[in-house]
Amino acid sequence: MKKQNILTLKIKKKRIAKSKMRRLQKLEKKYSDLVLGEVQKTLDGLGNQLIESFGLSVSKNHDYIKVLASKLGRICNKKTGEKPDSFIVAACLMYSLIELPMVTTNLENVEINNLVLCINIDIALNCALQLISQPITYYECDGKWREEKHSKVEIVVPRGLIKNKSLYERIVKSIYKDYKLKKSSSILQFSNLLHLIYLNCQ
Repeated sequence: MKKQNILTLKIKKKRIAKSKMRRLQKLEKKYSDLVLGEVQKTLDGLGNQLIESFGLSVSKNHDYIKVLASKLGRICNKKTGEKPDSFIVAACLMYSLIELPMVTTNLENVEINNLVLCINIDIALNCALQLISQPITYYECDGKWREEKHSKVEIVVPRGLIKNKSLYERIVKSIYKDYKLKKSSSILQFSNLLHLIYLNCQ
């Protein structure tokens, strides 16, 4: 009887591991092109000379996908119980890319490390903005989640009212400060900000 229980437990663990692996592969297939595209765009903007002088390289592993899966699971299962819309996914992806950045440096220099953090925040935020340009939301009807696709817009963060400091700069700065102070940021609050940015662009 004990052997049968152990065997059943092993089979169950294998199924869970396979299901988890399939989910990670699905997420990577869905978002890796977007992320790599934004990374390349940013590096092209910096130019080879700056890339070499800052010792920059692009991470070959995509561990941010594991963080993304974890954040989505935590947010949707424990906090909202809802199916994650594009705004929640975008916020989760952004914070995952900041926690496990794609662009790294081989130089041990505080100023360069701070600059690389800013580069990664810029990449992460731009990925989030791309993701919400044609959002999908869900609503509950008769006990089932119904998908609703929304129109594609060009996402532009509004300039804002503060002289000599755009709203985009203020967002990046606040994310940077929270990260440096090791403050936990609210994914749901940031997803609401992304929702408002989308609505402003309609």
